[in-house]
Amino acid sequence: MVQTVEAVEQRIADVVFDQVEAGRRGWSDVELVYMASVTGGVGSLVLRVDGGADHGHTVAEVAPLFEQLRTAMASPGRPVWFSARMLMDEDGEYAFTFAAPPVWSRPSSVTAAAVILLVLSGLVLLGFLASNSNPNRPPATSSAEVAAALTVAAIVWSAVILGVVAGIRLLRGRGGRVVATVAACIFGLTCVGLVATIAVPLLLWRNDESRGWFDRAPRYLPPSR
Repeated sequence: MVQTVEAVEQRIADVVFDQVEAGRRGWSDVELVYMASVTGGVGSLVLRVDGGADHGHTVAEVAPLFEQLRTAMASPGRPVWFSARMLMDEDGEYAFTFAAPPVWSRPSSVTAAAVILLVLSGLVLLGFLASNSNPNRPPATSSAEVAAALTVAAIVWSAVILGVVAGIRLLRGRGGRVVATVAACIFGLTCVGLVATIAVPLLLWRNDESRGWFDRAPRYLPPSR
């Protein structure tokens, strides 16, 4: 038998109200947050009574009800919510809010940052090798010229290696944001890579989808009422 969304919400509210009322008199508000499991099965619950975590109440009955609520609210082609938040006052009046599921597909901003780093690494390396293989280029004779040439080589190779590593990591997983930022800053020293110095940090740190993608401990909590 398929239950309606309203019926499941009412059942959750009734169970929570009865349990809180039986264990504590004089309470004024209850907050219940349910986080769905990313691996399947029943998720986790956090119950707060009057703003404090309430460890004295068992809400084991409620978790399966939230899964029933997710099932009742699911529709084809549309992702169901990932976390739910219920607020209730002492009169039993309640309201539910919901948060979106976590981001599973790589945002286009992350892909763009990776492509910029990989392409720029190739261009900078080709330019550096072409410059050094030029037969008309006079060799370094003084110690200052040798030091300058070594410094330039160190900057170029550092930028290229870090750029390639960061680009691959960005395309293969959720890591590489810090390495990519460092590589972008080093590219700025080559002058040719100023576009990466500006674009990569913006794409990886200022974009909301990118921040959600890299967050290792995301909080999928609904906004406060």
